[in-house]
Amino acid sequence: MEANESEVTEKQTIDRFIDKWKGFLKGSNPDDAKFKYLSEKYK
Repeated sequence: MEANESEVTEKQTIDRFIDKWKGFLKGSNPDDAKFKYLSEKYK
């Protein structure tokens, strides 16, 4: 039963992490960000 409890805790931690980053990245386009970064780096 102890392994099951740790799985639940791990899943809750993962869910919190994903929710945090989903909100942070909402509305952004990763391809645009990469393009901008690489364009600046290799001018």
